[in-house]
Amino acid sequence: MSMVVAAVAFTLAGAMPADPLEVGREYTIPLTFTVAEGWSVSDAGLPGAILQVDVPPGVELVEARADAKARKRFLQAPHERMLAEGGNELTFKLTGKLAADAALSFNVLGYCSDGSRVRFLRQRYRVPLKPGAALAETNVNPSTWGTDQGLQLGDKLPAYELPQADGSVIKLADYIGKSNIVITTYRAFW
Repeated sequence: MSMVVAAVAFTLAGAMPADPLEVGREYTIPLTFTVAEGWSVSDAGLPGAILQVDVPPGVELVEARADAKARKRFLQAPHERMLAEGGNELTFKLTGKLAADAALSFNVLGYCSDGSRVRFLRQRYRVPLKPGAALAETNVNPSTWGTDQGLQLGDKLPAYELPQADGSVIKLADYIGKSNIVITTYRAFW
C-alpha cells in the first residue's frame, strides 16, 4: 500500500494486535513508515512526517512518552505525533464499548525531498478495531502539492474566488495590482 507521485512514495504499515480487545486494557499497534529510495522526509525542511490520529468514542490515545515535540506543543498531543522512518508505535486504551464499525483513522502528512525537489504528500489510512486487522489506504486521490502540474515561482495566478465564513466572496482579481497578495493554507487537524 503506497502512494506514488512524481517518483515520491511513502507508506505506513501496521496491524491491530491479535489479542481480543477488552475495555480497560492498553494495546500497541506497531507502525512502519517507509520512504522511497532516494527520497527523505528529514531533508525536506521539517524533522519528519506528521501522523494525525482520529479516534472513535470508547478509545483513548496514550501519550507517546518520548515525543518531546508534543510536550512543547508543536504538535497537538496525543492526536498528532512525529513519524520516524522505520518503526513507530501507537498505544491506545479502550475506555468503553465500541461501535461495530469502530476504527482508528490516520492522516500522514509529510514533505519529501530528493535533494533537488521538495514535494508535500498526504496519505490516509484506516484500521478497524478488530483483532489482527491491518491498516488500509482509504483515499483514492491522495493530496499532492508541489508537483510539476502546480504553480511555480513566477507563474501567473489563475482567476479564482474564495468564500469567507460570512458568505461573502473574495475575488483575486479585486486585489491584483493593488496590493501584495499572500496565499497560504492552514494545516487543519482533519
